[in-house]
Amino acid sequence: MNYYPMNQIPRQQSSKKGAIIAMLVVFLILIGVGVWYFLFRKAEGEICTPDDKLLDANAIEYTYKKDSDDKLMCMPSLCGDGYEVSGMTCAVIENNPEEEYIEEEPEEEEPEEEEPEEEEPEEEKPPPDACLLTTKKSEQGAFCEGSSYRKTPEWCCSDYGRAKGYKWKAK
Repeated sequence: MNYYPMNQIPRQQSSKKGAIIAMLVVFLILIGVGVWYFLFRKAEGEICTPDDKLLDANAIEYTYKKDSDDKLMCMPSLCGDGYEVSGMTCAVIENNPEEEYIEEEPEEEEPEEEEPEEEEPEEEKPPPDACLLTTKKSEQGAFCEGSSYRKTPEWCCSDYGRAKGYKWKAK
């Protein structure tokens, strides 16, 4: 076995070590990029938060959907009462024009003496979602039952929140 002083190491041995180290660095970078891609990629159907430009005041929940160019976009997937998803916005649900022109025969009512009933204030009808029990925001007094730190209906009623049984309620 040959021993060399540090300043006289033959070139072949030092270049092999440098090449191995360089290959290890490149390999670790490739693994890091692969892990980052799989952890942070968008998938169709995942809940998302839109940019301020795409924010719709009547939308309750947004998910990734493919647009006409097959690009994933953050679009409304659930709208408030009286609205339905229409492309990238929530549109007002209009009555069926045929229903407006149907004439019904009035039923004969017998006049009865009725005591005047006190009108009860109309309660807000909850959306047809088991988790979203109100369309109010946290600033209006709504909260996430089951998690005190979830402050938006989207966060409260995420897949995780639904699995845990969280409810978005008004006080």
